[in-house]
Amino acid sequence: MNLLSNEELIGRMNMINFTNNRFMLSKLIAGLEALDSPMVSLGDPASEREIKETEAHIGQYLPDEYKEFVRKHNGLDCLCEYILRVGNHIQPAAYSMNNIFDFEHFDVCNPMPHHIIPFSPDGYGNHYCFDMQNNGKII
Repeated sequence: MNLLSNEELIGRMNMINFTNNRFMLSKLIAGLEALDSPMVSLGDPASEREIKETEAHIGQYLPDEYKEFVRKHNGLDCLCEYILRVGNHIQPAAYSMNNIFDFEHFDVCNPMPHHIIPFSPDGYGNHYCFDMQNNGKII
């Protein structure tokens, strides 16, 4: 019987988790695309250039699941809840990850740590964020 090293075991567990997340994401996207409602607006696909612009702007790579989402739909607006868009020329500015990142990191009295990336407002003045020190965990 061959035992796996800790690194091999962690690698396999991460692959299973990543595969499950991709499956769930694809189901979520399919469900959103199936909705025929004026209350749901899905953005056009983001280009690789737009994704790279945002990664360069914030100085770190975005989580793979988020990039997969914006490659299909750069942003989502559903009943006034939304997911931020990538790219340098997003209007209105409130929908731009670059603008919100800058505001939350440089223009407030209590700035976010650099490894925290806001991707969706919570409706109460805060944001759902990716914690890039924890593999993009949502906080």
